[in-house]
Amino acid sequence: MLSIVFLVNYNIYMYFVKYTQKPNYNLVCVLFILSSILAGVVAFSLNLFGNIYLYQIVISIIVSIIYLLLCMNFDSSIMTYTEKLGFNVRSSRKYKFYVLFLCLGLYITGFIFKESYKV
Repeated sequence: MLSIVFLVNYNIYMYFVKYTQKPNYNLVCVLFILSSILAGVVAFSLNLFGNIYLYQIVISIIVSIIYLLLCMNFDSSIMTYTEKLGFNVRSSRKYKFYVLFLCLGLYITGFIFKESYKV
């Protein structure tokens, strides 16, 4: 649920609101609604097949939304602090998100393979 609620919505925010000259808020609203529908379908199917309980879905969605709001609000201050430390160059700002999502994708892939080999 974290990958659906947080990653998809954060990508929508970054690519269609933050890094555009003039954001199209109608498109952003439609994409957020489609993301919510996708999260609802996945939550329903996970609960239907017994892979996860309802309280786990609700807690996961709440934590993901809080994390999304924190990342959206504190993105500029985090970038300012890391630029002061010399951690990254301002011109490579958008590439840090590629690295973040690549690392999260590798972590999720490793976790899936780890769970599939359990006896």
